Amino acid sequence: RNETLSKRAYQVADDGLRALSAPDYIDLRVVPYEKAFELRAPRNAYALTVCQLFVFASTTVSSAFGAFNLSEWIPVMMALGAAFNGFIAFRQLEERLARSNAAVVSVRRLMIWWHGLSVIEKRLAGNKMFLVNTMEAVIQAEAGSTYIPTSKESGGEDGGDER
Repeated sequence: RNETLSKRAYQVADDGLRALSAPDYIDLRVVPYEKAFELRAPRNAYALTVCQLFVFASTTVSSAFGAFNLSEWIPVMMALGAAFNGFIAFRQLEERLARSNAAVVSVRRLMIWWHGLSVIEKRLAGNKMFLVNTMEAVIQAEAGSTYIPTSKESGGEDGGDER
């Protein structure tokens, strides 16, 4: 029974050349990136939390060393804390966490908007263009290269200039 269903299931492959319908675009582009963003955000948060915990622990231990007259170990602990701070800065953990969280929120808002449209509104070229342009902007912004638009840009409901 499952073999029959899988044979009859509608499947589309993205060859990178042909135009995709809006539902196909959502299935092939939006959903995989939404899942990736949702997995990436907790990993970024965990890495940042662990590194900040080590920075806090190293400064606490260096203070304890100072209280117990073990001053020769204070620079070692401070260097360890600086190393973790350097790792946070080098890997841009705070920025990556902010970008991945913003991407998750933006994709969810985009999907709420899309699913709130009527069947007729989903067929309008302007709405399809907004879906694609916003999703591509979210992907680029999460990668750290551009901004995330928050509303429809010029062109209105009909999509403006169609070529």
